[in-house]
Amino acid sequence: ISAITATGVSQTIERFVLGIKLHNQNSGKVIKQATNAMNNFVDELAGWFNYEKPFDEKLFDDFRPSEKQAYEKVGYLDHTRRLTTDELVHLMRNNFIQGQLHDFRKVGQERDIFKLSDTVIDDGAVSGYVKLVNDDNVCYVAKLVLSTTPENITGFHLFRLVQNMSYPIDINLKAHYYKSEGIYGLATRASQSLKTASNNVEERYQAEGFSSSKDDNTVEIAEVLNDHISEKKNFFSTLVTFTVSAEDIEALHDRVANLIESFRSIDVNIVKPIGEQKRLFYYDLMGSDVSQNRYWVQLLTSEGIGELLFAVNQQVGSNIGFYIGRGAPKTVANSTQDALDSSKRLVFFNPLITNEILDGSTSTISPNIMITGKTGRGKSYLTKIILKIIQLSNAKAIYFDPKQEMRKWYSAVLNDQTFKADYPDEYTLLNNVRFVTLDVSDKTNYGVLDPFIVIDVRHTMGQTQSGEESLKATVQEIFKQIYRDYGSLIAETELDLAINKIIQKRQAGETVGMLDVIEELAQNEDEDVKHLAKFLSGKVTRSSLSLVFSHGESEGLKLNNRITILETAGLTLPQHDKAKQDYTEFEVASMIVMTVLGVFSRTFATRDYDEKTVEIFDEAWTFTTSDIGSRIFNEMARIGRSANNLLIP
Repeated sequence: ISAITATGVSQTIERFVLGIKLHNQNSGKVIKQATNAMNNFVDELAGWFNYEKPFDEKLFDDFRPSEKQAYEKVGYLDHTRRLTTDELVHLMRNNFIQGQLHDFRKVGQERDIFKLSDTVIDDGAVSGYVKLVNDDNVCYVAKLVLSTTPENITGFHLFRLVQNMSYPIDINLKAHYYKSEGIYGLATRASQSLKTASNNVEERYQAEGFSSSKDDNTVEIAEVLNDHISEKKNFFSTLVTFTVSAEDIEALHDRVANLIESFRSIDVNIVKPIGEQKRLFYYDLMGSDVSQNRYWVQLLTSEGIGELLFAVNQQVGSNIGFYIGRGAPKTVANSTQDALDSSKRLVFFNPLITNEILDGSTSTISPNIMITGKTGRGKSYLTKIILKIIQLSNAKAIYFDPKQEMRKWYSAVLNDQTFKADYPDEYTLLNNVRFVTLDVSDKTNYGVLDPFIVIDVRHTMGQTQSGEESLKATVQEIFKQIYRDYGSLIAETELDLAINKIIQKRQAGETVGMLDVIEELAQNEDEDVKHLAKFLSGKVTRSSLSLVFSHGESEGLKLNNRITILETAGLTLPQHDKAKQDYTEFEVASMIVMTVLGVFSRTFATRDYDEKTVEIFDEAWTFTTSDIGSRIFNEMARIGRSANNLLIP
C-alpha cells in the first residue's frame, strides 16, 4: 500500500504484490555460478569501480521454467500480471524511502544496485523507531508485528481492516510451507501437543475434580489441528509485519498507538518490539529469509491466509484518470471534512478509457454508466463532474436537461468576471458549451423531432430493426400513447395502413411527416377513422406535440457542436412513481417528446462508429416508460463498445 500526496494530505492507492520463491533442478550449479560471479564482481569493483555486469544473464535461464509454472498458477486471477522491471526496482527501493515523497518513474529507472539501498538507517536516534535519511529527506518508521490471532480466524479480514485506517500502512506477510511429515513435522508436534493437553486435563480433573476452561480450550484447538492435518490441509508458518511511517515522530507515535488499539478492540494483539526495529526492517526487505525466525510466528492454513483478504481492496474507479474525490470508509460522517479526514483512498475516473481496454482501466469492457442513489446524495453533482471530464476529451456529447438547470448554473459562472480573470482556461472550457432549447412556444421548433426527420429509413447501424421497421414502431408507439383506448379495431387497422403509406412516400424521397399520417386518416370513408383523425389533430395542436408533428418541412435537430446541452421548455413531466394511466394530457405529450428524444439520441450515437459519442440523460426514467424507449436504451447499452458510445442514464 503505497503513499502518495494529493490535495494537501497523504493518500494511498492499494497495491498487492505476490512474491514466490523459485526453485530449479540445477540449484547446485546455479549456486556455484552465483558464487563465482559474486567473487568476480567484488574483485572487479575493488580494482576498477566500474563493473556493470556482475552476473551472466544466462544464470536466470534456469529459473524461467519455474517462473512460468508459478505464474500459470496465479495468472488466471483477475488483474494479475507480472511486475515490470521499473516496478520491481521501485518495490526494492521502497523499503528505504518509506513515507518520503519521491518520483516513482525516476526511482523505477534506477539500475545501480548500490543506489537502491543508499539510505542512512538509524535505529538509535529515537528509541523504538527507525530513522531513514535520504539527502534532505527524513522519515521515521515503526515496525509492528502480529503477535496473536483469533482462535477462529474466520472473518479476520486483516487487509480490509488496515485499508480503513486514515494513514498509509504497508503490510508484509511472509509465509513458508510447513511440512507435516517427518520426526520434526507438524503431524508429530500436533499429536504430542494433543497428548500433553489431554494429560493435563485428566490430571487436573483427578486432582481437583474439574478441568479449567483454558485446558479444555487447548485440547479443542489441538484436536482441530490434528483434524486439519488428517485432511491433508496445507499449513504455513507466517510472519506478518506492519510498517507505519511519518515525517514527525509525534505523529508516528499517535498512528502506532491508534493501530494497536484498533486491533485490540477485536481481540488481536499487535506489538512494536522496541529492540527489534532494525532486525524487522531487514526482515521486510525483498528476498530476505525469515524461515528460521521463531518469534511472532502464526501457523495458518491456506484457507486462513485467504480469510485475511489479500488482494481484495475497496477501490472505486480506475487506477488512472481524473481525480474526482475520495472513498470514505465512514457510512455516516458528522461533516464533509470529517468524511475527508477519515479517508486516504483517492478515486480516479475517466469514463472514456474503459472502451479502450487500457491497463489501469476498470475490469468491464462496457463503457456505459448508471448513476443511482437517494435524493440529495450527489448524483447531479457527479454527473456534472463527468461532463467536465468529457469536455477535456475529443468526444462529442449531448446532455439532456429537461429541468433547464444547467443554463442557470453556467450563466452564473460565465457572468462572474472574477472567475473569468482567475480561471481563464476554465472560463474558455465552459464557454465552448452550446445550449439548444426545444421551446414549445417557439414556432421555429415545430417538427424538429418528427420521427420521419429524425429516423433515416436507410440507416440500420446498431439497431435491432431496419430503418423502416424502427420508424414504423416509433410512429405507432406515439399514436398509441396519444389515443390510448380511443377508437375501434378498424380504426387501428386503418392507422397502420396510413403509416405504411406515408413511410413508402418517405422511402420514395418525398417530404412527409407525422401530420401526413393524420391527413391520410381524415380522407378515409369510415366515420370512426375520421373521428380518430379529428381527435389526433386536436391533441397535436394544443400541446408540446407540435415538436413531434409536422409535414417534414423542418431541417430537424442539428447538433454540430462538440458539447451540447439540450433543454426542453414547456414540458410537464409526471412524478416518477405516478401510474401511466393517471397521466394528464400534457404529461402524456411531454413523455412522447422524451421518447422521441431517445430515438434521436440513438441516431446520434450510431451515425459514426469511429467518432466517440456520449449521451447523458437527466430524468432518464422518462425515456424508459414506453416500449420503444426501453428498446432504444437496450440497443444503445449493447452497442456502446462497438460504436464508441458512452450512455449515462
